[in-house]
Amino acid sequence: LFQENDPHHGQVFGVNKLSVGYIYDFPEWKQMRWGMGGLGSVHFLPDSLEETYGSDTPTSFMFFARVKV
Repeated sequence: LFQENDPHHGQVFGVNKLSVGYIYDFPEWKQMRWGMGGLGSVHFLPDSLEETYGSDTPTSFMFFARVKV
């Protein structure tokens, strides 16, 4: 992630992530089960990376549909 002349080059950083999700399954229809859901995540970076990546907490989300046959 860092160039060879950077003091952070070669260091290992611990990054944590918290994810929460939910799926709703609709009633079975013609031997198929349909569902819709979502997932959101928040990433926690070490303070030593704030100078490079900023102080905003990275977040992500997705919505999805699934079919079980």
